[in-house]
Amino acid sequence: MNIKGIAASLGGFLLFATCANISPAEAGNLSSAEKILRHHGSNAALTTFEGTMVGGAVGCGLGFLAANTNGCIKGAIGGGVAGVAAGLYVASRAQAAKETEDQYAGQIVQANKDAASAQQVVNASQTIVNDATQKINALKSQLHSQQITLAQYNQKVSRFQQDRELLVQNIADVQKQLNSTNYLIAAKRGTAAQQEDLQKARMQLQAALKQQQEQANNMQALIAVS
Repeated sequence: MNIKGIAASLGGFLLFATCANISPAEAGNLSSAEKILRHHGSNAALTTFEGTMVGGAVGCGLGFLAANTNGCIKGAIGGGVAGVAAGLYVASRAQAAKETEDQYAGQIVQANKDAASAQQVVNASQTIVNDATQKINALKSQLHSQQITLAQYNQKVSRFQQDRELLVQNIADVQKQLNSTNYLIAAKRGTAAQQEDLQKARMQLQAALKQQQEQANNMQALIAVS
């Protein structure tokens, strides 16, 4: 079997394995915002190879939720591309200076995609926070009136605690993306238009990072029992 065939077989195995592992019951219990948060959080800190394979699997999962097996295949295509990029973050100014023009240009494209992705997570997380505020306050009222026990309260809010933990993981990923963008800017190369794109991406990543940190703190304060 040639290299392309091996890659296709391995990729196909991982993609369909991921689709098969998605429980319709589990998917049905998650809100659209929670699905976004979970899938954004699953692509962090990957090597180039892992990024390609797992990125495709994540894309498969998203597509499966939307349109079963056919959607799985289509989602894997986009997910694989995103996964490749996830393994190529710049780790130093020296690395940014040594990259080829094509690599550097590709990193700029990825920085802008990262900024857009980070904002998607902000929007999804805010929806989760709003939902959690309503539901957790109702649970606290039941707890204080002894309609439920503390153990029952903790069990019911565990889902929101998981959401917060995923958000914290995503915050770490956005910080890596911001660091990578900063290294690209510090290399002082590329055209004026490329530098402008990087500055814009940095501002968007900084804003998203601040918002996500605030959301994580709000979730923690909300869950805590006074």
